[in-house]
Amino acid sequence: MKKAFLLGVWFLPLTALIIFIGTTFVGGNTNSTLFQGVIDIDSKVKNRLLTEAGFSGSYVPSITRNSMGTKIYLEVVNLTNKEMSVLIVSTNKIEKKSLPGMSPIFDDQDQIICFITNQTLCFSNGSKIKFTVYDRFGFSPGGKFFFFCDSTNGTTVSRTEDPLKSLLILPPNFLPQSIFEQTNQIILFGRKENREKGGSIYGIVLSKGTPLSIVNQEIDLSLAGGVIDLAVSSDLLLVESKSDLFPVWFLVDIKTAKRERIGFAGEKGFFLANELGDRLKNGIRPTRVNSLGH
Repeated sequence: MKKAFLLGVWFLPLTALIIFIGTTFVGGNTNSTLFQGVIDIDSKVKNRLLTEAGFSGSYVPSITRNSMGTKIYLEVVNLTNKEMSVLIVSTNKIEKKSLPGMSPIFDDQDQIICFITNQTLCFSNGSKIKFTVYDRFGFSPGGKFFFFCDSTNGTTVSRTEDPLKSLLILPPNFLPQSIFEQTNQIILFGRKENREKGGSIYGIVLSKGTPLSIVNQEIDLSLAGGVIDLAVSSDLLLVESKSDLFPVWFLVDIKTAKRERIGFAGEKGFFLANELGDRLKNGIRPTRVNSLGH
């Protein structure tokens, strides 16, 4: 794959940043409702949402989104009584629900399909997977697929509807950090260990056929420190640089290898639908971008 190159450099404070990317950039899906923006869910946004929902003395340990980027889920823990709740935030409303455990994963109908209690992944079908502090796992937005990595079985990919059945075992030198589902494929991003070069960020593309199969193992993101999010209907990534002192966020097209710097790294970045982004930033004027390099 061609090396990524810098198309443009410009800075904006991430607390006031919304970058909207139309689906015309990526091709394929031309549904105008799928315009998406890079949204930083920073402390200011989280505190405003907590206040709107009537919370005080609480903190947010995790935030996830649904598969289309039209909702976000804020896990909320009360500091006094340790009660766990979730805020389901959409364009028009905020819903509050109690939680049976930590780190909930939701499907697109806002139903919990997995949560954590006593170092155990508890799935909605009754299945349970014990894990240790050394194990690694992650779920796709919308919660249909997940990976699980342990020292005994390696890294497996499974469906949450049948979590004990492994669909594929990933290469042993690949340590996944995130997983995303698209129409015809699943993409995992993580660190590929190389004795000569050390660890680098790579992507592995899986076909969603039966059985799952690897169709591309060489999405080279070695210039990145990590992948934050993948746009719903495109090949556009939000990645963070390797710098520990002043990390920055980039937009990267994984097909053309083009990238563009969008500013210093924020707290929690997502590709979200246009209307939800406007609602979260509450009046902050967005910067509109039609394509990288323009």
